[in-house]
Amino acid sequence: MPASSDGSKDQLLPRTLPVVLRHSWYALNQAFRRRIAHLGLTPDQFTVLRNLAEAPGLTQQELCSRMASDPNTVAALTARMESEGWIERVACKRDRRANRLRLLAPGKRKFSAARGIALALQEEVSGFLDPAELESFLGTLSRLARSCQAALRQSPPKSRSRARV
Repeated sequence: MPASSDGSKDQLLPRTLPVVLRHSWYALNQAFRRRIAHLGLTPDQFTVLRNLAEAPGLTQQELCSRMASDPNTVAALTARMESEGWIERVACKRDRRANRLRLLAPGKRKFSAARGIALALQEEVSGFLDPAELESFLGTLSRLARSCQAALRQSPPKSRSRARV
């Protein structure tokens, strides 16, 4: 694929919301994955650790919401992290079906080691924007996310059975 005048290959991609969002997320996720691989940590695991550092005692359901992930994925992810000794799941006192998540010392150390890498990458990819532009962009992106969430709520749930053609 030929490069554009700025050295990127993006000029040949359709400039549509889904394509631009997907390419942005994928490149950022992969760059972060590569930069924290030496820590034995994945971007999703970092996200769990960050959320638990910011909001101790989240339930798995609350974590699902904050991560925009499904319950099965978060349950498997937290089970692996618990087996590594990074977090612990404790039955919620008010609802025994729910688990509260607690960050343990090894998880705190993993988070601390990866946090600087995450912040540096964030600055690297957004550094071309001045602070006001970044704030405006994040505000716009947040409104877009809310609009996407509203569209999801208005969409019929996926069917468990496949339609016959």
